[in-house]
Amino acid sequence: MVNEAELYNKVKKITFSLLNKDGEKKAYNYLECKKSVLPIKAWKGLKAELDFYVGYKNKYCLTPSLDYGIKCDFTGTIEKGQMCRIDVTTNINCKKLKDYDPILQRDKMIYKIVVMNETGKLDDIFDLNFLPDDHGGKLFDVALFMPTDYNSQGDPRNNPYQRIVTVSSATGLIVEEKEIVTDWYLQEYYEDNDVEEDLVSKELGKYLEDSAKLLSKTTELNIVACGQTNREIIDPRTCEDEEITRIYWKHPVIEELIGDIIEEW
Repeated sequence: MVNEAELYNKVKKITFSLLNKDGEKKAYNYLECKKSVLPIKAWKGLKAELDFYVGYKNKYCLTPSLDYGIKCDFTGTIEKGQMCRIDVTTNINCKKLKDYDPILQRDKMIYKIVVMNETGKLDDIFDLNFLPDDHGGKLFDVALFMPTDYNSQGDPRNNPYQRIVTVSSATGLIVEEKEIVTDWYLQEYYEDNDVEEDLVSKELGKYLEDSAKLLSKTTELNIVACGQTNREIIDPRTCEDEEITRIYWKHPVIEELIGDIIEEW
């Protein structure tokens, strides 16, 4: 009995053979005929691979690869002419860095995750290559939104700055100050720390995700989390407070590897 992986690779091989021999229409028609044969998740994944190859094979010099345990659908040159392995998905939430890390450590290859939408368009390219810290973890670049400040009359002033720092996943400490970004006005994304639903809302997550992408392009860094530093009361009896840096959005690929609070070195 053919298992799911073998069936998937067989259909993929025939699909791409038809594409190169007889053109796109034959390849898509064949794949459509296999919709009832493959599990729907696998079929959607293979459709995304075909869409990516058809749309970007020349731009990225793509070569299809059969997956033999290295989580690789293609090899190509996405960035600066460097050969990399590419994993294509329609759902980035299912991808976790911990699943790739053994391969990354063993093979020392550049890895990218390509996110395709159901219309066949490329939504995002995510870089999986993070430097190690000195404690067995990873180094992640984080954007910290500067809190609202006030003028001498006590009126709030919009502060458009974002502080970009590098955080150790092993210690939760900020190990490097990268830069202060002043190129874009990004509105402070919350006003009341006590309104929990605002911090976990879909609107907030989308806003911070878009902000991270914009700041990544601006800084040419791979920003995978957003947060803010504010003074919080730690003892209600004395009203004693201290500065706490909370993370309010994490990229799903690394969300298990960075805590909700980070600290200064």
